[in-house]
Amino acid sequence: MRALPILIVLALVGCKKAPVEQASKPPAEAAAVAPAEAAPAAEEEEAPPPPPPKKVDPDKDLRAAVALLDRNTEADTIKARTELRAITSSRPDAALAWYNLGVAYARLGSLVDAADAFQRATRVDADLAAAWRGLGEAELQLGDVDTALRRLDRALQIDPDDTDARVARIRALRQSGRSAQAIEEAKAALKVNSLALGVYNLMGLAYLDIGEPERARFVYEKAETVEGAEDDARIQANFGWTLKILGEPYAAEIRLKRAVELDPEFVPGLVYLAQLYLADRNFGDMVPLLEKALKKAPENHGVLVDLGIAYRGLGRLDEAQRSWEKALDLKPADPVPLFNLGILLGDDRKDYDGAVRYFNRYIEAGGPESTLALEYIEDIEREKKKAERQRERDEARRKREEDRAKREKLLKEAEKEEQGSGAPASGGSPWDTQGGEGCRDEDRPDRQPPGRQHSLRAGCAPPRRSSSCRTAPSSSRARSRSPRSSWSSTARSSTRASTSASTRTSSTASSRRRRSPRSSARHPEEHGDHGAFVAAGCRPCSQPPHTVPMTSTRRTD
Repeated sequence: MRALPILIVLALVGCKKAPVEQASKPPAEAAAVAPAEAAPAAEEEEAPPPPPPKKVDPDKDLRAAVALLDRNTEADTIKARTELRAITSSRPDAALAWYNLGVAYARLGSLVDAADAFQRATRVDADLAAAWRGLGEAELQLGDVDTALRRLDRALQIDPDDTDARVARIRALRQSGRSAQAIEEAKAALKVNSLALGVYNLMGLAYLDIGEPERARFVYEKAETVEGAEDDARIQANFGWTLKILGEPYAAEIRLKRAVELDPEFVPGLVYLAQLYLADRNFGDMVPLLEKALKKAPENHGVLVDLGIAYRGLGRLDEAQRSWEKALDLKPADPVPLFNLGILLGDDRKDYDGAVRYFNRYIEAGGPESTLALEYIEDIEREKKKAERQRERDEARRKREEDRAKREKLLKEAEKEEQGSGAPASGGSPWDTQGGEGCRDEDRPDRQPPGRQHSLRAGCAPPRRSSSCRTAPSSSRARSRSPRSSWSSTARSSTRASTSASTRTSSTASSRRRRSPRSSARHPEEHGDHGAFVAAGCRPCSQPPHTVPMTSTRRTD
């Protein structure tokens, strides 16, 4: 590029004649105009002469635009593009101006405009090898490999020593899958120029393509003997990746970090270093590298896939899903994002149906891990059934808690109503509050000695000789008894048989304490049966109660 200004001057010197001849006038016309122009000059002798017209120097403008391109910054490239447009608009036959305009477009990513500018340059000058090479490189990036190879062959026909054209041709062969042929092309190029680092770089990559990393290592070690290799980001990045493949992560990290230092925007170096961190699950260092690479190459499918992995490793699930979905949009035929999305939905989102859909799409796309995808589907189906059962148990537990809360609420409301209607306060003994006068201790069943005990019906007070006691619920001892009794059924049946009905103060009495009085019961006084149960709501008998010897009901093991 630095030799371009000299070539530009030589190319445009022969073109100065035409504009000058068009500006000249025939002698007769000049003589006719001269007297009319001389009269005002004689009248205004003291007026200053008009400034001379500004001369346009296309060679100087072109040299200035090329200098801007040499700075290789985005702002300078944009400015150079503007100036080169003006030059090609005024001088459409300037082949080198068209070529440099194509370079500006290519650096700014406008490949279609770049290819058009290079094409115009070849039309003006069919022997301009640089224009053919630029056209081939632009078409190669646009994906037209066969056409690109023809353009590059034309450039090498014009200039067989054009190393850049050879490098572009080796790249086209690799891109078309002909890596073995690319290696032979690289060997031929090194015979022409053994110091071409670009040829070494692509030759090493071609060996990696065919699965020979040891030969690639040899190529890069040979390249490091060439001056400038230590400061070449491509050589350092690809040599580091080769060492990573060979199982030397520490040496690989040194070279990959060096590549990123040399060119912080070199996408392969950023991606290789991020993938080296992935082996150690160092997701925190992966994300900034890949985000920087994505800014430089927003449509890079591989960067999006790796960035999704790093986001998921950090728990940033939404960003991971968006990254994989975008990668899938860019390359619908690539099944890798489908597999990753299936794992994300199944393991993290618990969206079992969505995960199964992605895994099925992965299998239909012919993913290399289809067997593993089938195993994931089976695991997801089992996990789904397990989750459904757990959900049913949680729902049943929730309903039970709601029912329990409702019952407790109704119980509290009933207690409040009882308290409002004169019922005994909660926690107090009904024997101490019923009837106002209370019962004597010797008349209460829980205070009777073991040899004597009154027979009670649930809800009735014990008989007493003097003042009548009003009926009351069962004793506090019966009320506080647990629903599950520790007495065996055999012990209870023997107790009932021996003590008849005199000891029926079990939980049955407690459960009936709130039932309404039974008015159809006979009064024992009418029949002289003093040992019968006292009916609920009846006045106690004034005769001494019939006593039954107390039989031990304690369980013996």
